Order: sequence, then C-alpha cells, then structure tokens
Amino acid sequence: MSETEGTVIQHDQYDTQAYQETLGMYPRLQNTVAEHAERLPTAPALVEDVFYSLYRPAPALLPQEDMPLSATINRAIIEEMMNTSEWDAVRNAGTVGDQLYAGITTATVAKSILTTLDKKIIQRLQELHDAEAEAAKLFEEAEALEDLAGQTKGDRAANLFEKAKKAREEGKAQQEQVEDLAEELEDDTEAIEDATRRAARSAFEQAEADIEATEEAIMTYTGGYGSKDGGNGSAATLSLKDKMELAGKVGKSEKLKQIAELCGRMTRIALATQKSKIKHPPDEIIGITIGSNLAQVVSSEMAYLADPDLEDLFYQKFLEGRLQVLDMIGSEKQGRGPIVVALDSTGSMRSTLGSKKYTKEAWSKAVTQALLAIARLQKRDMVVVHFAESSRIKIFEFPKGEGKPQAIMANAELFLNGSSTHYEPWMNEALRLVEQSKYDRADTIIVSDGQVNISAQLEADWNRRRQVKGMRCYGILLGAASYASVLSRVCDAIATVDDLAADNQALNMVFDI
Repeated sequence: MSETEGTVIQHDQYDTQAYQETLGMYPRLQNTVAEHAERLPTAPALVEDVFYSLYRPAPALLPQEDMPLSATINRAIIEEMMNTSEWDAVRNAGTVGDQLYAGITTATVAKSILTTLDKKIIQRLQELHDAEAEAAKLFEEAEALEDLAGQTKGDRAANLFEKAKKAREEGKAQQEQVEDLAEELEDDTEAIEDATRRAARSAFEQAEADIEATEEAIMTYTGGYGSKDGGNGSAATLSLKDKMELAGKVGKSEKLKQIAELCGRMTRIALATQKSKIKHPPDEIIGITIGSNLAQVVSSEMAYLADPDLEDLFYQKFLEGRLQVLDMIGSEKQGRGPIVVALDSTGSMRSTLGSKKYTKEAWSKAVTQALLAIARLQKRDMVVVHFAESSRIKIFEFPKGEGKPQAIMANAELFLNGSSTHYEPWMNEALRLVEQSKYDRADTIIVSDGQVNISAQLEADWNRRRQVKGMRCYGILLGAASYASVLSRVCDAIATVDDLAADNQALNMVFDI
C-alpha cells in the first residue's frame, strides 16, 4: 500500500491516481479542498480519505499507532462517517469504482463535515498540526547535525554535537506540547463524532439526490434515452472528463437542471405510450384468403351452419383454419415520418405555470427531449424550430434522432427571449421542410403560450400543402386556452395546459405520434 501523508485509509497508487484525476477534472471538488485547506491543514487529507472510502471496494482504516497525532481526529471523523447506514446506501447507489459519482459525493459530504467543525476545534487542530510539524523538523535537524558531526573532528565536531543536542531538546519540548494539545482534543472527540454523524447523514442523502440528478442530466444531454446502441456521443461513449464537464455545467444552470428533472418522467411516458399503441384495426377489404377469423368469414361459408349435414364440415374447416375469410388491412393515419417541433421562445415562456416550480420553457424543452428519444428509437429525423418575432428563428437538426451532447445541450440552452409571438416563421419553416421529400408524412408539434394570430391566407396555404405531404400537426397551449379555437384551425388536435402539474392529456396526445 502507498499512503499519502496524513491520510488514514489504506490505498494504493491506482487509488491515488483516480483521486488526483478526479480532483483535476472536477472544479467542485477542487473548490472544496481549496476553501477548507486555508482554515485547516488536515482538510485536504480528509477530503482524500472521504473519496477513498467511497471509491474503494473494501476500504480499511490504518492502525492508529501508525499515524501522526494530528491525523487521529481525521481517523475518528472517517470512522464515524463509515459507521452510518447512509454511507452504505450511497456506495450501493454507485460510487464504488466510479470516479464521477465518488467525486460528486466527496465534494458534498466533505464540505458538510468540515463546515460543522467549530472555530475552537479548528484552532486546536491547527496548533496541533503546526506543533507536530515543528517537532518533526527539529528532530530531522538534530539527526542531520549528528551525521555531520560524525564526519568531522575536533572543536567543529563538538560544536555540531552541541547544536544537535539543543535541537533534539527543543524537539522533545515541542513533542510534549503536541501531546498536550492532543489530550485537549480528546475531550472534544465525542462532540466531533456527533457533529460528523449528523452532517454525514444529511450530506449523504443530498449526495444520492446529486447522483440521481447527474444520471438524469447525462441521459438527457447525451442521447441516453431511447438509444439502443449507445448513440453518437451517448453516456456509453462519453469520457470521464466530458461527464465531469457536463455535470458541472448542468449544476450551474437552473434551467438545464429543470429540463433534466422533467425529462426522465416525460421520456418514460413517451416510450410507454409508443410501446402500448394499438395498431389501427383492419377496415379495408383487399380480397379473400384462408383462415379462422369468424368476424371476417364470408357469407357462403356461414351457409354451412344452416344445413345440419354440412355443419360438421364448417367446424372442421374452422379448426384447420381453412375457412374463406375477408383479407383486410388497416388504413393508418398520415404522419409517422420525421418530427418537427416548434418552440415558442418569447420572454413569457420563462415564467412558471400553476403549482409546479418548473418554467414553461423548461417544460417545453423536456417535451422536446422526450420526442427526441422517440425519434432516436424509431430512427426518425427530427428538427427543432425556436421562434419569436418574425425575423428571429433558430433551427437544430437531429438526423435519426441522434446528436452530439454539445448540440443537444445547445438546443436546450437556446432562448431567443423575444418580445412577441409570431406564428408565421415556424409555419413557413415547417412548410419549407415538408416540401423536401425526406420530410414527407411529418409530425409537427407546436408548444406556445402566446397569442395566436394566423392570417386566412397562411391558414389556407398551410392546410393545403400539409395535406398533400401527409403532415399531421398538434398544438399545445400553455396557459393560453382562449386561443385554442384559432390554433385548432391549423392542427389535427390541440391540448391546453393551465397547470404544469396536470399535463397528462397534453403528453398523451403529443407522445402518441
């Protein structure tokens, strides 16, 4: 085993490398170390030990006699932390062998524990550390002088031996001070352990939530949802550094966090809706075939049942599947080609709606992410059109539902913050897209909270051209139900949402595409 000075958990060079790599990539962990190292010299070693306790498969403490007195408080803290059930729970949640999740948890837990140490204890720990360092320095100086004296003769040797003796005496006096300070700290050990236990328990619970939020963020912004083979730049292929950067970026953005939180639930609804869809029942006769479906038996076969002599023949043909039945197919609705999503990007979309904390913008982009999962699963092209005023529009394309994390996140982050809602831009863009052969039978979804104004000419042109191309259109109005009648003139179906806590009808409609 290779021990870093001051650490109290056994670890090897690979553990040290994992910690240093994680520390170098994760600013939040760096900040925890830097912030508390200024107050307490033993803080960096404590943070490192928290990491090892979470990362190693079977962490074990070093014997107390093998460590300096200044490290015994760290050992007591780590031991108390490891005795909590919450420590076990968070390890089971995925920190063992995982640098990302061990790093996230370490940053949260170490900061919480170090913050609970009061000024008096920190001052004593500082004094103990400094006194121990000074004693070690004096003993090293005495040994060096003794070695040098042994290599010389005469008065110079005597003078060096005298200096060595003085340094050793000063070192012993300093060591006595170390022991006195350590005894004083022993009186505080119980209070330190109690504070550690309380801080660790709440911090581990927060860390579990942080891990879950990070998993949601990685799935949301790497194309993890709906991906069968890992996808382009998905969580399966993302490097540790990229995951760390993604986690850090999402952690700093309330909007990105909201989208990720909503996306998990919405994607589960979206994929479940697609999985449970019932195919359109057969309603078009294309001929006669052989089978045993009694609902489609031709009348000439049913005539056997009217004759007692032929009735048995009917049943024999039924059992053998040789009855003449109508050959029918279902006439499925148009659509199920590419997906076009139009997102209102005006300032009002940044407000909340109803009892939920989420903004309308975050809700609409979580819907977009769930639709992207459907597109990815079904290999459908998808385009997102952000719109506001007539001259402001931004487009993101995701062929076969795939996109690099940078593009997926850029789409989620973009907000035009327009002052008014104009429908012409996205409608004209959607029409331009569906005029291309690859956008035949497109499904178009519009999410907006603004006033709906659509000219008669645009309405007629829209409905005519989309009908030719087999486009279906769905509208979702967030808190703007009074405009439903206008939007319904250009949509096959619409849903209004007055409270984001009651969005099931809208989600079921849009995810049924």
